Amino acid sequence: MLVLPEDLLSQIFLHLKLEDVVSLRRVSRHFQRLVSNDKILWDYILGREVSSRNLSLHPNRIHSTKASAAQLESWLRCAILLRQSYSQTAKSTKTRLKLDQGITWISVARARWCIVASSDVRQSRLSVYDLAFDIECCEVFYLSGPVIAGVMDETDVGLRMALTVGTVNPQVVVLELGIVDGSIEIRHLETLEGFAYVIHFLGERMRCCRDWRLIPRVPEIESQMEIQAHVNAIASTEWEGFIVVITNRSLQLYDLTNLDLHDGNTLKATRSFNLKFDPDGDRKFVEEASFEIKANKSCSGFPLLFFSGRQRNFQSFTGALILEKGKSGERKPRLVESSGGHGPRILFELPLAVRSIMGHSFGHILKVIKSDGPEDRPIELLVVSWSKYVSDSPSKQCLSRLTVPTKVHNDGLPMLHFLTSIDFDDAAGIIAMGTSRGDLCLVRFLPDNSWAVDALETSLLKLRNSNSTLSKSPLPMDLEDYYSHLPDVQAGTIPEALVAKVVGTWLPRYERGALSPEWSQDWENYEHIGEWISPWSGWLVSKFSFEEIQIGRGIIQTYRSLGTKGIIIPVAFRVPSPSESKDNEQILLRVGKRLYIVYVPSNEAEDVCIVALPVNFDNAFDSRTLKELCNSRNNWLFWNVDGDAPGGSLSDGTSPRKV
Repeated sequence: MLVLPEDLLSQIFLHLKLEDVVSLRRVSRHFQRLVSNDKILWDYILGREVSSRNLSLHPNRIHSTKASAAQLESWLRCAILLRQSYSQTAKSTKTRLKLDQGITWISVARARWCIVASSDVRQSRLSVYDLAFDIECCEVFYLSGPVIAGVMDETDVGLRMALTVGTVNPQVVVLELGIVDGSIEIRHLETLEGFAYVIHFLGERMRCCRDWRLIPRVPEIESQMEIQAHVNAIASTEWEGFIVVITNRSLQLYDLTNLDLHDGNTLKATRSFNLKFDPDGDRKFVEEASFEIKANKSCSGFPLLFFSGRQRNFQSFTGALILEKGKSGERKPRLVESSGGHGPRILFELPLAVRSIMGHSFGHILKVIKSDGPEDRPIELLVVSWSKYVSDSPSKQCLSRLTVPTKVHNDGLPMLHFLTSIDFDDAAGIIAMGTSRGDLCLVRFLPDNSWAVDALETSLLKLRNSNSTLSKSPLPMDLEDYYSHLPDVQAGTIPEALVAKVVGTWLPRYERGALSPEWSQDWENYEHIGEWISPWSGWLVSKFSFEEIQIGRGIIQTYRSLGTKGIIIPVAFRVPSPSESKDNEQILLRVGKRLYIVYVPSNEAEDVCIVALPVNFDNAFDSRTLKELCNSRNNWLFWNVDGDAPGGSLSDGTSPRKV
C-alpha cells in the first residue's frame, strides 16, 4: 500500500474544504493526528474561512504565534457556532442561582468572569463568579451602599470598573479586579464624591454626570432657547480623535485636542447632528443607546462608527458616522443615517423592546421584548445581527438593516417584571442577567469545552500588593434616611420625621415674603407632599407599586419622563387662588440649574405633565420672573410620561405651547 509522506499530505490538506478536512479526520487515527496537530493547516483554514464567511474571532484570543493547532481550530469552531446560533432559533443552556439579595448590576468580563452587585438595606456585596467552572462564586467584597450603575474598562492593562454607589451623597467608586498573592482581590483606585452615572470609561478618562459639563451646540433655527440644555447624555465613546456623545435627540462631537483648551469647565461641541426621528412628540426621543466597539471602514476606506439604541416608544434605531476628508485634508464627520420609527428607511419589523444592549465585541444587539401579560411572565429575548453596508454615493446610502432576529427560548428565564440588569458578551456567546428578587441567570450559546484550553486570555492580571483593597467583611451601610423608614413607606405611610429630613435637603429656602404669594415652600403643610418623597438613587422604589400606595407618584413619573440621572429638587409649589381650578397641582423643581414646572393631575390615574422653563436657576432667582414666565409661556418645552399630547391646562385655561 502506498503511504504518502506527512509533509506531502499536509500540502494536500491545504486544498481541501473545511468540511472535507473534518470528514478526513474521522477516517483513521493517523489522519486524526495529522489534521488535529497541523498548525500550518489550521492557520491557513482559519484565515480562509474568516475571509470568505466574514467571521469575527474573539478579541481576547492569544497571539497566533503562541497558539497551537487545537487553539486555532477552537477559534474557528466557536465563530461558526455563534454565527449559526445568531442566525436561527438559538440553542442555549441556562444556569440559575438564587441569591439572598436583590441584584442591582451585572457585567461579564473576558469571557470568563461575571461581576455581580447585590444589596439589601443591611449590606452591599460585589461578588466575582468564575464562569469557567459552570458558575462558581470565587470571592465576595463589600461596599457601603448599593451599586446603582457601572461601566467596565476592559483592556490589556487590566479590568477596571467605575461604579455609581447609592450612598447618602452620590459617588463613583473606581476599582480594579486582579490577583494579589495568588487570590482574587479588588483594589480601590479612587472615589469621586458627587459624581454619578458614568457613561464611558477608557484609560485615564471617563464621562459622568459631573466630571465636566457637555454643552451641546444649538442650531440657529432653534436659538430661541437652548433646547439641548434639557436633554441627557445617554452614551459616549472615543473615536478618531473625537468624543462622541448621544443625547436624547442628537449626536454631539467634541474634539479631544480641546480638552486642555476649554473655557473653565465647559467644553463646547464642534459638530452636532440631529437624530431625525418622526416629529411625533417626545415618544421618539432616545432612552438607550450604545456604540459598536469593533473598528469599521466604508467602501472607500473611511472610518465608520456604528450605533444603535431604543427610543421612548420602544422602537429601535440604527445609525453611523463616517469620517471623510475635505479637499484640504480636513476631517469632515458626516451622519450617514439615523433611522427609527416609521421613517422612509424603516427598520426590520422588530417587536417593541424595553431594553436594548449592544454586544461587547461584534455589534450583535440583544433585545428584551416588551410584552403584555401577567406579572410572572418570563423574559423574552431576541439576538439581532447587523447587515452593514455603506455606499460612497450619498444618494445611495443604505447603512444597515437589522437581519432576521434569533429568538432565545425563554424556558428557565426569570420574570421580566423584576429584571434589573443584563449584559451580553456576543463574542463568547454569554448573556448574564439579574433581578431584584436575587435571580442570577446565565445563558450560553456555546457547548461546554468549545474553547481549547488557554485559547483565550481570560486570566486576571497580577496587581501590586496594596492596602487599598476592598473589604471582605460587611461594612456599615451609608444610606439615606428614606431606607430606615422603608417598611412604613411600603405600607403607604410616610413618617413626619422622614418628611422633615427630606424637605430639609431641598435648598435653597427663601425668607417669608421673598416669593410671591402664588408660590410657597411650606412643604410640611403641603397636602400631597408624599408624592415627592423619594431617594435620589431610586433604589428599591420600583420593588413596590406607587400606583397602589400613591407615595412618590409625582417624583417617580418626573424621573421617568425627563429620563434624567440628576437629582430632582422641588423648589416651591403653587398656591391656587379660591377662584382657580384645583384640577392640577403645580410644582416648581430643578435638576442642577435647569428649571421645570410639573403639573400633577388630581386624578391619580392620569400622568404628570412637565414644562421646561427657558431660564436657569440660581440662588438669586427672582419670583417675579417666575410669575412672568408662567403667564407668558414663551419658549416652553413640554414633556409627558408617555409622550402623548398633554392633559389638563395651565392656570389660565390654555395648554402648554410645544416648541
